[in-house]
Amino acid sequence: MWRLMVVIFILFAAAAPAWADFEQGLKYFKSHDYPLAMQEWLPLAEQGHAEAQYRVGWLYYYGKRDSFYGDGIKKDYKEAFKWFSEAAAQKHLNAGYMVAKAYDTGNGVPKNHKAALRWFGDLAALGDVESMFQVGSAYDLGIGVRENRVVALIWLTLAADRGHKQALAYLRGMNAGNDPMDALLVEALLSTAKTPIK
Repeated sequence: MWRLMVVIFILFAAAAPAWADFEQGLKYFKSHDYPLAMQEWLPLAEQGHAEAQYRVGWLYYYGKRDSFYGDGIKKDYKEAFKWFSEAAAQKHLNAGYMVAKAYDTGNGVPKNHKAALRWFGDLAALGDVESMFQVGSAYDLGIGVRENRVVALIWLTLAADRGHKQALAYLRGMNAGNDPMDALLVEALLSTAKTPIK
């Protein structure tokens, strides 16, 4: 029993500095000292810390600069994609969204709507509302997939039902279209949505 407690103590003691470095990085980030945040997070990201990988990717994606001194992290979409992919491989949902967004926009990787849709689809299945909207609009417009209004309506309704205002507006726009069957289907889906319709 004594040995087990010593082993557990050693494991917690070894993990504590890594978490402390991450927390210190958050403090630097919140005070807009992005280079010091990167200095704390990058070693953790290199060790496989998913949240640090996401944060490093985020800093590279947005190229955060200190408003007072002007120094900061240079925008680098390829490097951002690398770190988002590392974190997404560990099931980090926000990183997965950024991977999908990169494929959708071509930031850091060649534009690939099919790959973007696969990522958005996986995230939508996990309940990510923005991804539900992205999947619905992709099926409606035939981006990365063959156009399918029924599948589009299902995903858009799921997103609207969870409070996604843009999905609700999109559905209303589809309702105003010329196809009477679409209008009936949209009305039926909207009438069952939990989101109040005004």
